Amino acid sequence: LQGQPRIAAPTAELSVHELVLLHGGVVHPNSYQPPKEFTISDLNPLWSLVCKNPKEWNHTLAVLAEFESRSKSKTEIDLSVSKLSSDIQDFGTKEQTIRELLEALHNRGIIHNQSSHSRLRYAYTSPVYRYCMQKAGNILEMKVLLESRKIRLDGKPYFTDCLTSVSIDWDGLPHRADENTPDTRNEVDVVLVHGLTPLFISCKNGIGVL
Repeated sequence: LQGQPRIAAPTAELSVHELVLLHGGVVHPNSYQPPKEFTISDLNPLWSLVCKNPKEWNHTLAVLAEFESRSKSKTEIDLSVSKLSSDIQDFGTKEQTIRELLEALHNRGIIHNQSSHSRLRYAYTSPVYRYCMQKAGNILEMKVLLESRKIRLDGKPYFTDCLTSVSIDWDGLPHRADENTPDTRNEVDVVLVHGLTPLFISCKNGIGVL
């Protein structure tokens, strides 16, 4: 009626899981999500290291994975240098790469480094840092996720939900790999939802400057 105050219609909001379910799919609950208290400022010390040379970062993380795959614990790494030297091809060059990386990570508070001449021994100071070091592209996905969490509209979070490494089975019927059953599944680096609108983001970390 003319002259009467207008009442705003309620805004519908769905999470990533709910939105995918609405379209007949399902999100596999197997991705690591950083806690809400972990902010972009916590990531910046590691991010500043990556930005120096993204292409070199990819190479360094591949070497790190080769070393860490030989550790029983993935959070507290403890490796014998003599054993590594006999197992890893071109060990001398790779050892120098890893020791330089560990020093840089220690100086930025990413790890507690207790390595010696005979052992590589260190522990990550946060599970988020450990996740970012598992694969070269993880740090870029985490950066996008945390920046998205910061966005506000009228003082409220702009995105209803923000998730990284979202594995979606689009027919809603997940199958194990050993079942040999055709599946409709893919992984999305970052998925953001604003109300009912999803935003799918693919992150590429490579030669260019981040």
